[in-house]
Amino acid sequence: MTKKSDAPIVTQVLAPDFAKMKRIFFNDIQPSVERNAKSRGDLSAAWKAVEDDCHCNKRAAKLLFKLSNESEETRDDFLRTLYGGMKALGIGISQDLVDKMNDEDAPTMPIVEGGGLGVDQLATVH
Repeated sequence: MTKKSDAPIVTQVLAPDFAKMKRIFFNDIQPSVERNAKSRGDLSAAWKAVEDDCHCNKRAAKLLFKLSNESEETRDDFLRTLYGGMKALGIGISQDLVDKMNDEDAPTMPIVEGGGLGVDQLATVH
């Protein structure tokens, strides 16, 4: 049987190193913040082009981009939940004037065979 120690736990308290903090601010954080701001600007311009030049809904395009980089299993699970929820909530796409001008029905959700982004992108394991 072991006896519980009554000795106090000692913790070392270190003095703040403000000079090191300042170096980190200006040598590490500030350059990264500036690079990130430029990247965010470039990214914003690209999404603006998707919206203005391609005439696509930016929010939907961002979701499509995210989905295109997910695994097939994750993407399928998300889409099944989305489409099932849309059906349960009575949410769908309505026919618009462009559909009517082309004598078309409103778009339907696609179903793909095999690999969602293309079977040619899958590796074969023997």
